[in-house]
Amino acid sequence: MEQLLAKSKIDKQALRKAIVKTVAGELTKLSEPCYYPNLHKFQYELYKHTGLTEKDVKEFIKRFWGKTKWGQFLLHKDPVTMLTIFIMKYFLDEKDQLGFQYAVLLHTIRMYTNRMHIQIKFCNADTFKYTLEHLNKSHLFYREKTIPNALFYLAKQFQVKYQKYIQDANIDKIGAFVQEVRTRIAQSVKSFATLYYKANEKGLAFRTPFEGEDEDKPYQFEKTEKVERLVNEIVSKITVYKLVDAKAMSDAKTISKIKTSLATLIVKELNNLEYENDLKQIYRLFVEGLTDIKQLCQTQFFTYVKKLMSVKRTNEKVYFKQQINLLLLKIINKLKYDKQYKKFTTQTKFNINTFLAHYLAMILRNMLCSKSK
Repeated sequence: MEQLLAKSKIDKQALRKAIVKTVAGELTKLSEPCYYPNLHKFQYELYKHTGLTEKDVKEFIKRFWGKTKWGQFLLHKDPVTMLTIFIMKYFLDEKDQLGFQYAVLLHTIRMYTNRMHIQIKFCNADTFKYTLEHLNKSHLFYREKTIPNALFYLAKQFQVKYQKYIQDANIDKIGAFVQEVRTRIAQSVKSFATLYYKANEKGLAFRTPFEGEDEDKPYQFEKTEKVERLVNEIVSKITVYKLVDAKAMSDAKTISKIKTSLATLIVKELNNLEYENDLKQIYRLFVEGLTDIKQLCQTQFFTYVKKLMSVKRTNEKVYFKQQINLLLLKIINKLKYDKQYKKFTTQTKFNINTFLAHYLAMILRNMLCSKSK
């Protein structure tokens, strides 16, 4: 890979920005039925921002695989696949973890769209939605609630398992990485396609039970897929789109009375994909005690958050205040703020936890209450 790097003229910021923008946009669109990401045009962006040509990459592929078993497979000889892996290693060498994460996500999305084009060439949106609603509970798309979430989940597993090998340019392990990504996505897509075609043959399709149902009803916070979609949407805004809600931060800072500098550090650090599961857990716990949107949009919102953060004894193994603290400790550790944090009084530590709780709750409040007006 050193020879390819020597040939390249990488614009790191432009490359990372292009990948993040494309991945974020495609993941959002993947929530739509029958959407197949079109990444063909984007491959030219990769060449542009790396300063490489397809010829450069093809020459690199021959050198890299040599006489290994991987060199005989078409996927392993695919220029865009290998260019993306080169970009993964580049970001790791640059200690750009976010760039690496998005490059893996890009590769995962690309494998998904390739398999979908093979398995379901002509797609009926209503049958597609029906199939998603009636998947076996063990299916990846069902278990992770949405297709974007499923691809997130897989990409995270690949990141953890193969990061060291990609950085070390371990030929055999990188070959295994390319193979595993394709195989695992192919398995999920194939089983989905099988059910899709069975539903299609029977004329089964997604139907709204009653036209206009729920249009005039307040949002009810039961444990439904509607809530899960809401949680996924808000966590995606924070971790994928890097949302910083200035109003929520200002209000949470006023309530908690913590320093602006610390509040800013915490808020910016939250824009990291590694906190996705923590945030989902926190938001699920938060909505458990709500009955409708009015609780968020009125003054009792503050009473509710205060009540959740005032818990001292509980029989619950997992609860809101606990998860807020666990997330905060992760953030403090990532920011290398441990020594300062340990010196704080118990009250100051609680204030920082209070800030995080109110900030996250207010993002939800601002989003939902603006929608309900």
